[in-house]
Amino acid sequence: MSTTASVAIRWREPVTLPCIEIEGVWWCRSCRRSQRLARSRKPSWESCLSGDLPALRFEPRSFNDPLFILYSSGTTGVPKCIVHGIGGTLIQHAKEHALHTDISRDDRFFYFTTCGWMMWNWLVSGSARGAADPLRWFPLRP
Repeated sequence: MSTTASVAIRWREPVTLPCIEIEGVWWCRSCRRSQRLARSRKPSWESCLSGDLPALRFEPRSFNDPLFILYSSGTTGVPKCIVHGIGGTLIQHAKEHALHTDISRDDRFFYFTTCGWMMWNWLVSGSARGAADPLRWFPLRP
């Protein structure tokens, strides 16, 4: 899933962002085979508010399917994209949340970050331990 935004908040004021058009997403299972994913229907902001959206469809995925792509900073060379898989990421984050930070069901969990930084993925996965985060959202409502 790819998402874009047309407005951001800076210093408590809305800022219009340049239009971003996603032509398509390439998904590579291996270096030898790749397939282009079809462009999905883009719901408007108004349709999100009205509730006039298609039902969510959940599909099983394999352990090694891609979950997200992070980009290295390039401090030791050319920046690189790093594809993280579903299973390994969930296991690693669950371990870090349980053992390193002792997050539990009774906790409130927040880490100040943006969607472009790797800590965003870490913050979102904190709900797997039952912790409440202040960014709790419903995927079809703003």
